[in-house]
Amino acid sequence: MPDGLISFLAAPPDASLLYLGSYDPVLVAASFLIAVFASYAALEVSARMRGGAAAASLNWLLAGALAMGGGIWAMHFIGMLAFSLPCGVRYDPAMTAASMIPGLLASAVALWVISRKELHWGEIIGGGVLLGGGIGAMHYAGMAAMRMEALLRYDPSLFAFSIVVAVVLAVLALSIRFQLRAWSDSFRQLSALVSATVMGGAITGMHYTAMAAAYFLRDGGAPLPGSSFNPTFLATLVIVVTGLLIALVLSSTVAVRYLDVARRLSNANEDLRQAASVFDNTAEGIMITDAGAKILSVNRAFTWVTGYAAAEVLGKTPQVLSSGRHDMNFYQAIWAGLAATGHWEGEIWNRRKSGEVFPELLTINAIKDNLGQVLKYVALFRDITLIKRTQADLERMAHYDPLTSLPNRSLLGERLNHALDRIRRSGGELAVMVLDLDGFKTVNDSLGHPAGDRLLQTVAERLKSVLRAEDTVARLGGDEFAVILEELKHGQDAAEVARKLLEGLATSVDIGGHTAMVSASIGIALYPQDGDDSTTLLMAADTAMYKSKQAGRNTYHFHHSDMALAVRKRLDLEQGLRRALECNEFEVWYQPQVDLSTGKVIGAEALLRWREPTVGLIPPNDFIPLAEETGLIIPIGEWVLNAACADAQRWREQFGWNGKVSVNVAGPQIERGDFHFSVLRALGAYSLPAQALELEITETFIMHNADNALDVVGQLRALGITTAIDDFGTGYSSLAYLKHLPIDRLKIDRGFVKDLPADRDDAAIVAAIVALGTSLGFTVIAEGVETEAQRDFLIRAGCDQGQGYLFSRPLPVAAFVAWVQGRA
Repeated sequence: MPDGLISFLAAPPDASLLYLGSYDPVLVAASFLIAVFASYAALEVSARMRGGAAAASLNWLLAGALAMGGGIWAMHFIGMLAFSLPCGVRYDPAMTAASMIPGLLASAVALWVISRKELHWGEIIGGGVLLGGGIGAMHYAGMAAMRMEALLRYDPSLFAFSIVVAVVLAVLALSIRFQLRAWSDSFRQLSALVSATVMGGAITGMHYTAMAAAYFLRDGGAPLPGSSFNPTFLATLVIVVTGLLIALVLSSTVAVRYLDVARRLSNANEDLRQAASVFDNTAEGIMITDAGAKILSVNRAFTWVTGYAAAEVLGKTPQVLSSGRHDMNFYQAIWAGLAATGHWEGEIWNRRKSGEVFPELLTINAIKDNLGQVLKYVALFRDITLIKRTQADLERMAHYDPLTSLPNRSLLGERLNHALDRIRRSGGELAVMVLDLDGFKTVNDSLGHPAGDRLLQTVAERLKSVLRAEDTVARLGGDEFAVILEELKHGQDAAEVARKLLEGLATSVDIGGHTAMVSASIGIALYPQDGDDSTTLLMAADTAMYKSKQAGRNTYHFHHSDMALAVRKRLDLEQGLRRALECNEFEVWYQPQVDLSTGKVIGAEALLRWREPTVGLIPPNDFIPLAEETGLIIPIGEWVLNAACADAQRWREQFGWNGKVSVNVAGPQIERGDFHFSVLRALGAYSLPAQALELEITETFIMHNADNALDVVGQLRALGITTAIDDFGTGYSSLAYLKHLPIDRLKIDRGFVKDLPADRDDAAIVAAIVALGTSLGFTVIAEGVETEAQRDFLIRAGCDQGQGYLFSRPLPVAAFVAWVQGRA
């Protein structure tokens, strides 16, 4: 027959033309076992390939392909040796060796497929087709290597059927292996054997099906020379060599598996040691019980938290920790949660060995076997006493005033809303009071903030002592308090409570050896006539409180409707002030200051005016107090300072003005702490020399803030700016403070000047102020000089300077410039 060709017969030949062969059953069985053995080795190799490094996986792929490919080839060769014909048969060595190549490639494909972590049916079928095709190619290449005294022909149908058998069985083997791979380790060997058997069947089935497709026709040619190789010897040699190769691969997989097991065992032991260390050293307490809740093990933290040593609780139930604070329903809910989900987490109160009850955050997990039966319970808990304490502290900080321990504004709002809800349901009246201390700022400024704090604490205690337990007194902030009176029979009953509160505050308070007296202004609002919600009631009470302030303080007033108009007016005024700042509605007017003896202009006082677009000029007394109360005096005062510096520098450049510009400074501006920086900015912005600016500070502020005033005046003096005490004579300054203040000028208040020289008392006071100022080296200027008689008296008394209507009214900038230039 021509070498390497596959020829088919169109129809089965006559039996008389055929050689009929026979099989050696022992070698047939041996061929099947070798195929199974090789397949098993390949499957073991595939397990090594999964999850390994790329280089190691490639090495295993090559070894597995060699074992399986060699096994397929050996199965075919032994199968051929098992078949005997009544004619001479030899094998072409090169062709026989080359026939191994398709088997090796097919084996590599099969190994690559079954080693994948995830497979789709398309990949399994594709791998099966390649494997089956490779087995077929190997078989028919091996058949083509036969040299015999016969012609080899194939039945086309059986030929095709042999390929189909190889492919179908290969797909089946790969799919079985992939499906059984998910089995547990205890079934892994069985799954490998099943797959190997199917794959071995695919290999041998294809071989013997293909052999059935072959016809060996009598050739009648020259006989082949005899072979020196005995078929039995060849079969034995192939079996031994192939078996050794497969055994070598298998032993390698076994060795690696045992090394892996040893490594995993070592890692597991290390994990156990680490787990034991974590178990004993974790900050959380751990308790392990059996399914019946008998304690099996506890860690050190358990002992730290509960006080129980392990020996004292082992074998007992967790009931030994029961606090008695939870009823049976609570514990039944825990067991129900564990039964439903195997997990429970929550807060629980337990009892230490000492008897102390403590809160803990507890987590319980059920440990189950493969059948879902509970084996153990693991409880992890943490003592949250400090957390609870911190939460309570935060809750107190959020709802209580830290200084007085009274409810704060937030908690007051909550309680007032709840009280209103109750009143709406049950009926009745409710009163809200807002109470503001009179004279607190004086105490706080003169005796210091610690003394002010102690005074507030005393006031809080006195308020609580007057009120009922069901009433609420809260601190709104600063020196302002609020009271809720519930379940009043009549709204006017609140008046009696207000009188008692005023009486309770009337007693003097001893603070560090100093006696302090405070009173209160109280505003009262009633539900439902003054409002039906907490915000409205508090605003109404606050409005009534301001009415008490205006009425002379140390009294109370009920809210009534016309007060709302006053509040609206006040709010409108505040909004107007803010708009005036934004829209530049303020103006600076100037009143000349003159030397009384010569009449020469020596300076000017900057005076604020507000030109409201719809109303016109608004007097300073109508908006300055509100500006100070709301804090708007700070930006307004800074605006005035900048405007005065700008005007003064412009005058110096235009007509040689060399006088000073005096600017009034409000207390809140100084109290900010950075006042001298704002002065520096204003001087620098307009290049005005510091000597051209004078700042006026009221005597009252200096008296109440002596230390602060000393610092600020010293800072201003260091800059070269002169300072004056405004409204001198009204604040009862201490001479001790006065002589240490680095001031330059005293301004006699207009109240002492207006009745001069007729009023003897005023005359004596003015003479004393002039003498005092002169003796301390201060320049003295009198305000409100309106008559020549007043001027003459001041000159005789030794007063240096004056300002008032006698010389000029306050003038807008243009009019002031014209007035000054007209006197030049």
